[in-house]
Amino acid sequence: MNIISYSSSLLASAALQAPFISAGKSEAGSFVALPSTAGSSVNNVVLQQAPVTMNQWCHYLVAQRGKSHAAFIYNSKGHVDQVLRASSSDKLDKMTVDATLDQTVRHIVREGLSEELQAPYVEKVILTPNELTYRRRLEGMAGGISTDLGLKLLFRWNQPAIRITWHEACAYAFWQGGRLPSLAEWQCAARAGHHDTEIYGTHSGTREGLGSEAHWQGNYDTTNRGTLAVRNLEPNPGGFYDLSGNVYEWLADPGERPTSKKIIGGSWMSKSAEALRGDRTTTVRAADAFIFLGLRIAKEIQV
Repeated sequence: MNIISYSSSLLASAALQAPFISAGKSEAGSFVALPSTAGSSVNNVVLQQAPVTMNQWCHYLVAQRGKSHAAFIYNSKGHVDQVLRASSSDKLDKMTVDATLDQTVRHIVREGLSEELQAPYVEKVILTPNELTYRRRLEGMAGGISTDLGLKLLFRWNQPAIRITWHEACAYAFWQGGRLPSLAEWQCAARAGHHDTEIYGTHSGTREGLGSEAHWQGNYDTTNRGTLAVRNLEPNPGGFYDLSGNVYEWLADPGERPTSKKIIGGSWMSKSAEALRGDRTTTVRAADAFIFLGLRIAKEIQV
């Protein structure tokens, strides 16, 4: 389908269309296989080399417009097993019933999760509900409200996508045929064969290398604030970019509470090298969408 056919009064700018015309659903970026070892939980998994970009995310937003209602079906282990999208609550209810006929679903939740909720269950949320919210999300990623929104997005097309909630990140990953990585998978990519106690996903894999190998407040002046284009710095020995710095990344792992999730890697806003360590995570609400938080995708491969 021609992406231009999605144009509306809010998206009339040709510059706004340009960044994602060539970024189809199959173009999620290059993936690298994680090292396989006997008994490892990361066998047969590939991880996206770099964070999801504005280019890829804008294409997804356009493709999903009008499908604001979403259902996340969790399996007995508490992991998202399926993501459904629909234009209305009624249509989503029918899709959800059809998808869960062979499952024992304990709860259908519309607003958040209760402390007592046990898997399996279905969680319902609203994603990008209307045109106004849609434009505001693009404005947020572009760095603020502007009449030149398309042009601002064009200049940021290869920078990490930001202001994305956990549910939105999860839905995007499923749309691309993948999922969010687990903590173990992310750390495996960051270690790239290193066995040090501290994990840094940089070229040297050391704290000393952070000054030139990661994008954070320890290696740039205050006039250069903001995200950096992906793949701008050297990859780590495993071939992965921006694991430390640039943007935090969502993980599949839950936080201490049902409504929280873990993020990892540090960002351009990090003031301490401790925040960039891959052996440490931070917990935030699943509904949070920050200017320093993005994602990358993991996929399981058939052997």
